[in-house]
Amino acid sequence: MTSDKQYADHNKKAGQAISSPCIRNCCLDHNDICLGCYRTLEEIRHWVESTVQQKQSILALCEARRQADRKG
Repeated sequence: MTSDKQYADHNKKAGQAISSPCIRNCCLDHNDICLGCYRTLEEIRHWVESTVQQKQSILALCEARRQADRKG
């Protein structure tokens, strides 16, 4: 699993480039959510064309999914 710091490092100020949260541990679950970065397949596909605001929203959703997965 990724650490909280790895996710926090992706939360950059608006106007700065936001790198992909991909950790090269790509494996989709039955809901098409990556078990490595917790993005949906659609979020992964559209990452490059997403705005900074959209990327920040995606990262927040990823963190929520990761936390929910931890709680099991």
